[in-house]
Amino acid sequence: MKELQRAGRSAATVYGIEELNGLGMMYVLEDSPEKYGLIPDPRISTAAHIWDYIFKPVREVVVLAMVFALWVNKSESTRE
Repeated sequence: MKELQRAGRSAATVYGIEELNGLGMMYVLEDSPEKYGLIPDPRISTAAHIWDYIFKPVREVVVLAMVFALWVNKSESTRE
């Protein structure tokens, strides 16, 4: 980004580090995010927050059930 800015691209920026707490991908843009079809300040929708809140306990129960099933299966296989 600094190289682009030194080359006269004053609008050069890094996208993906701060947006949505990190996107898992970093983009070095020569211009504004809008020019590339990206949202300049993306937000997680309220509906997504609600579904996450509802299903978080379900995910935890599923993980615990899987751990228990693996533990039972391991203990049965060691008896043979």
